[in-house]
Amino acid sequence: MKIQHLKTLVELTQNNFHVSDTAKKLHTSQPAISKHIKILEEELGIQLFNRQGKSLLSLTPVGKKVHNIAKDICKNLTDIEFIVAQEIQPKIGVLNVATNHTQLKYILPDVILQFTKKFPNVTINFLQGTPQQLSDWLHNDQCDFAIITENTFLHESTLTFPCYKWHHSIILPSNHELTKLSSISLEHISKYPLITYNFGFNDTSILERSFFEQKLIPNIILTAGDTDIIKTYVKNGLGIGIIADMAYNSDRELVKICGKNLFPFSTTKIAIKKSSFVKDFTFYFIELFNSKLNKNLVQKLIYTGNQSDIDSMFDNRTLDVK
Repeated sequence: MKIQHLKTLVELTQNNFHVSDTAKKLHTSQPAISKHIKILEEELGIQLFNRQGKSLLSLTPVGKKVHNIAKDICKNLTDIEFIVAQEIQPKIGVLNVATNHTQLKYILPDVILQFTKKFPNVTINFLQGTPQQLSDWLHNDQCDFAIITENTFLHESTLTFPCYKWHHSIILPSNHELTKLSSISLEHISKYPLITYNFGFNDTSILERSFFEQKLIPNIILTAGDTDIIKTYVKNGLGIGIIADMAYNSDRELVKICGKNLFPFSTTKIAIKKSSFVKDFTFYFIELFNSKLNKNLVQKLIYTGNQSDIDSMFDNRTLDVK
């Protein structure tokens, strides 16, 4: 049994059983991918995939078990490569960070600037996505860590470290009738079309829960992953915007109303996979993001701690507010 055959199994599963996409990822041909799977199944004497004609549909029950072990083997091999590379060239490599548009544009610029001064030969690769995507990328080892604001979609393999709190704000066109009120409520807001993040409303989100608790049904007319898109459509008169307060810059066409009294605070966290190998420059980036998360503490908790240990160490009331 060859390692390459196991890598093919793992990549095929990760690419939703698309042979062409897997071939591109592994820099090989589609016939080579098919050959690897054929050899692996012949060596094991079992069928790993459910098929329809020549197409792969899913893993068989035993295929799922083999895949889980193969995935761990491939991950361990990658960790070995990282350890050796860090020993030989500790300041060269790639840092993969999963996050969203708001963090990348409004919070991370200073962190990135400081990081690149110390590690000019490290390439930073940002993956932007929804909370579900961030969680999946981390779980599938496609990023070193994720910066998240929603715990909803986290896998059991994930540990989260609280970093800071933030709140939502309401943005309105400068001539909107609600700007004439001395204060506004969720009932006021619910009467107008709303524009917010595409992950802002789900069964467990802070926004959804806030309206639900007051027996109000919000009229979500548009969602987007980019704050600038939300601002654009608010300016165009499509509706009222709900955004992260940190993402608002003074704008003559818009009025911002603080949402502290309308919605609970949200918490931004660093998410890392349990027992994962973390490079020294990754620890440095994390500490720049939150000075309380030093290498010794994070490394110890990744290997020996659990989420309750972390939660007991970080009092949400003492977190900085941004």
